[in-house]
Amino acid sequence: MTTLLANFLKDESGATAIEYGLIASLISIAAIAAFNSASGATPLFVAPETRRESAATSRQDKERRLTTDGQLNMLDSIALIVFPLIMIFAAFSDLLTMTIPNRVSLLLVGAYFILAFHLRVPIETIGWHASAGLAMLVVTFVMHYFSWIGGGDAKLAAATALWLGWGLLAQYGMTASLFGGALTVAILELRRHDLPQRLLSLDFVARLADKSGGVPYGIALACAALFVYPQSIFWLRLAGA
Repeated sequence: MTTLLANFLKDESGATAIEYGLIASLISIAAIAAFNSASGATPLFVAPETRRESAATSRQDKERRLTTDGQLNMLDSIALIVFPLIMIFAAFSDLLTMTIPNRVSLLLVGAYFILAFHLRVPIETIGWHASAGLAMLVVTFVMHYFSWIGGGDAKLAAATALWLGWGLLAQYGMTASLFGGALTVAILELRRHDLPQRLLSLDFVARLADKSGGVPYGIALACAALFVYPQSIFWLRLAGA
């Protein structure tokens, strides 16, 4: 077990098995269809962080965060974009190198706790978010064990779950699966064709065209995170929603 964990921590691969990309997409589509057909359905789990919790402190937060001319102060402006910037970096890293460095996930974790302290997020909410991240880490560790996803993808998904919390976890998973399925189909189509040698001279294009290679699923994970993030407690507080 120790060896498995050590290998998982060292693995920064962003390559996900082609089969998993397609299966995840199909599962997501089926889940969305099931949710849409269940009229009036109640979520199985609702975490404490909600829009009401954000709105309850919005007036006090705005007074603290806004300058005299009504603009966000510098620290809040940085906080508002740090998550999207890290996600964009992760996506490009996976595209160009098929890896997501551990420092990316560690930076996400560190930035979360710094921002939570800055926004005075309740300890209970931080705990729920941390439990969502740990749960995702366990799930992705198992998936990595079966060689379904790379270690870099697994840790990125867990760090993202920390930011989003339980309330957005299902939406994030389904969105990532849809993006991942589309990405997988696009790469499979790419591999059906013989690309010009000029393009294949680029390392990242050659990796994408390699029929034995995986899919840079970190791109899908990052895109899904950017799609869901505006509904998160951090965005709602910082944007004054």
